[in-house]
Amino acid sequence: MPALRKEGGAGHQVQVYGPVMVDYVREEEGSNKPLLDEFGCAITLTDEREEVFRVWLERDEKRLAEELELLEQKRLEQEQAKEMAEILGAFKSFEDFRDIFYPDRQLIKGFTSHLMRQAIKLLDKAHQALVTQWLMAIEAPG
Repeated sequence: MPALRKEGGAGHQVQVYGPVMVDYVREEEGSNKPLLDEFGCAITLTDEREEVFRVWLERDEKRLAEELELLEQKRLEQEQAKEMAEILGAFKSFEDFRDIFYPDRQLIKGFTSHLMRQAIKLLDKAHQALVTQWLMAIEAPG
C-alpha cells in the first residue's frame, strides 16, 4: 500500500499507509477488469469512506446551524439596541426615564443591562452622558 500522509508532531511522526482510491468489484477472480453496473460505471467495494464523509457532513451542518443561530441572536440584539436607543434619545427628563425603564427600581422585563449598555453606545455623546447620569441616580441608594 502506498504512503498517504504523515501524522504527529516533529520527532514523533508516523507514516500512514492505505489505498489511494476505492477498489472495484472484479469481473473474475484475479482480473483487473472492473464489473460495470447498468449505467456503465464500475461497482465500488465499500471501504467505509462513505460513513466518514457522512459524519463530516453532519458535523459541518451542525456547526453551520450554530453559527447561523449566533448571527441571528446578534442581529436581534442589535435591532433591539437600536430601538432602545431611539426610545432613550426621546426622553427629556429623569422622571420619564425612571418611570418607564425602572419601575420599583428594577429594569423592566425584556430589557437587560447589556442591552441598555449597547443602546447607550448608539446615542450621541450628549444623550449618552444624560442617560448615564440617570442610571447612576437610579442605582444610588436612597
